[in-house]
Amino acid sequence: MNHFKISDIYAQKVTDGYSLIINGILDQGQILISIDQVSELINEPEIYMVMIPERDINHPSGRVVKLKLTALPETIQIYANGIPDSVIDSEQLKNALKKNSFRIRAAADPISENKVKIHGSVFAGDGQKVSLSLVNMDDESDGSSDSEIRIPEIQRMNDEQLQMFYAQKENLESGFSIETDLDRMKNLALVLESQEESEQIPLEDIVSDTRNSENVSKLNRSKEYLSQFGLRKTISKAVEKSSQHFGGTSYHHYAIRQLPSDDELTRQKQTEFEYEPLISLIVAAYNTPESFFNEMIKSVLNQSYSNWELCIADGSDNNNIDEWLKRIKDPRIKYKKLTENQGIAGNMNEALNMAIGDYIGFFDHDDLLRKDCLFKVVQALQTHRYDVLYTDEDKYVSETETFTEPHYKPNFSIDLLRSENYITHFLVVSRSIASQLEGFRSEYEGSQDYDYVLRASEIAGSIAHIPEILYHWRIHEDSTAMKAASKMYCFENGKKALEDHLLRMNIMARVEMLPAPYYGKFRVYYPQDPNLKISILVDRPFDRSSERFYADELAESLLQSEYQNFEVLIAPGSLIEKDGAYIQLQKAGKIIEISHLDEENKAEFFNKASQHAHGDLLLFMSGELSIRDSETLGEMSSLVRMDRTGAVAGKILNRKGLISEFGTVIRPEQSALQVPAFRNLEYFHAGYQGRCLTLSNFSAFSDSALMVRKDVFMNLGGFSESYSDNEFAAEFCIRLLNKGYWNIADPFALFTVPTNRNWIKNIRSRKLSNSQNVQKSLRENLPLFFRNGDPFYNPNFENSLQPFHIPES
Repeated sequence: MNHFKISDIYAQKVTDGYSLIINGILDQGQILISIDQVSELINEPEIYMVMIPERDINHPSGRVVKLKLTALPETIQIYANGIPDSVIDSEQLKNALKKNSFRIRAAADPISENKVKIHGSVFAGDGQKVSLSLVNMDDESDGSSDSEIRIPEIQRMNDEQLQMFYAQKENLESGFSIETDLDRMKNLALVLESQEESEQIPLEDIVSDTRNSENVSKLNRSKEYLSQFGLRKTISKAVEKSSQHFGGTSYHHYAIRQLPSDDELTRQKQTEFEYEPLISLIVAAYNTPESFFNEMIKSVLNQSYSNWELCIADGSDNNNIDEWLKRIKDPRIKYKKLTENQGIAGNMNEALNMAIGDYIGFFDHDDLLRKDCLFKVVQALQTHRYDVLYTDEDKYVSETETFTEPHYKPNFSIDLLRSENYITHFLVVSRSIASQLEGFRSEYEGSQDYDYVLRASEIAGSIAHIPEILYHWRIHEDSTAMKAASKMYCFENGKKALEDHLLRMNIMARVEMLPAPYYGKFRVYYPQDPNLKISILVDRPFDRSSERFYADELAESLLQSEYQNFEVLIAPGSLIEKDGAYIQLQKAGKIIEISHLDEENKAEFFNKASQHAHGDLLLFMSGELSIRDSETLGEMSSLVRMDRTGAVAGKILNRKGLISEFGTVIRPEQSALQVPAFRNLEYFHAGYQGRCLTLSNFSAFSDSALMVRKDVFMNLGGFSESYSDNEFAAEFCIRLLNKGYWNIADPFALFTVPTNRNWIKNIRSRKLSNSQNVQKSLRENLPLFFRNGDPFYNPNFENSLQPFHIPES
């Protein structure tokens, strides 16, 4: 019997009665509605099939029932295929009617250091248009011109449920935009008015995303975040969710369309692989809610690849799982009831002891696998028997049954892994690796998976990344993803796991956890060697009229540097005056002036200057730059001195505190070869998945602030002078990558560039440069790189000039 599962109810007062929507799931068949005699149907029920995710995620089949009533009834009886099924009582209808009648979606973008732009859309529950105004919450009026509201023609959100209810296009258009100073915003509120009612919402609530009535608990979390971290960080967090398209309702519908079709799943089930390993799924259960456990099991039973076993070790203090499993008769499910709860690590080890598979997959007891997850893993194993495999993932919000926050990961990135456990789910290891690792360690409880993957990375000969979202990490009230701060021991143990990993690798480094709200991310302080001399090679600036200014400002910043073992090789200009900080460095013997061979060829100048350099390390810098932070030189030197490191690039900020450059994305399939990442974000912006706050690996960088060991630079023949100014550094970085070096983007090495037209023009020209030469080099030196794309940039991102954008619906 097919059961109709109600997921949500919407009730709204309209002119001649009430409009009602009942969202729910029915795999197949008919729905009939019976209403008591108190009410009268104004119209016949309209029933729509829509893409509403069922609780097991992988079956996007649902129904929307639309009714119009003269009054709210006492009960509504729903029949599924002629059999009495769900009943909606008067209390449920009253609660549905009490829901916020105004629904608002908004995002915040910083315009400058002190001004923000809030933009979004709002509609009323009765379908009427909404008029908007700003008020000062202190005196109920604000005539200032600093805060301007405009109501542009913005298409309503792409939400099938709401579009079923409000079919008229004009009812789906109500956009707004507000620009205001941050200091003044605290006193401002947005007033929403429709024919039926009005409401006043503080702008701070809108910025912190508190008005999303589809998830009531988000209101409390946002207010807690605002009170704990302040307005500026709250705005930054909101920007991370919006300007970078980190996922939301629009991503949810995109994710639904990515699910494999029934035809595709049938084809997968009929596929006969040459290599069909047994995959053991390891689950540690502890007082798992029955509904979550049910959905987890179903996501395994529905796999299109059938050669698996599910090993469950249950440390619960009840027999709910045991009783539930008795109803499932599948020999592939192994179950062990533990005499006592041994913690996550201990319970996982008990499940691991049951596994006999060729590969081991680690699966949380309340999460979900996409139906083709195991198929995709086995498909990857046909070309190579990898030691470790991992996939992309997103989050599944139980309260709203929606997908959000997709995590599109890079290929294996050692420096990113040493900054956070970016691999997490879905992790699969070979039997050989699992045997060598000997299970999970209880001393890292809560981060036992981080310790496990760090140890796996130390011994694995090959690590594969499958760039598809095949795992859904459930967010609910008790999950770590929902309440990170309440499980601080997890992050402290993660720090311990990373410290022990570095010790095993003979790296004497210090680890610090990033402050709230970025728990679980770490900064590694690698040891410096003050005996290593840095040769700073400075090209002439683009703005020749201010050449003396740039030279003096660079010199001034170098005098403030904590790392003083350096020399500066600079292309002098006639405008450089012998005074100020510049002359102090010259008297100290730290300035070497190198004549510029060809002002149009930076690669030639850098190659010649490097031959005059006495340093062990070379820092290539554009002439406009100055060093913003006194730790920058020491920070970069600590990374580049390691044998495994190729090039290190810093974060370049403009005078307004916005990011000008922090890493580049290589796109060999386009004319825009290298696209700067994270441009125009605030310096404190975390970036996609916190990438602006952590060490991570990129394929290539520009020459703006690039450090490399001199012996490595010379051994590779320096920069290729046949490439343009916008390509030679990227080509050199690609050669480093081809030799097995890691190129590192360092967010703790800060540089400043003035905002001027010549610099901006140069940056833009990088995106528009003719890249035929570099494409030729890619084809010759890294054919796999050229064919598969940038290994440190996920192919699922939106094809945009601003990298790291999530595809939208």
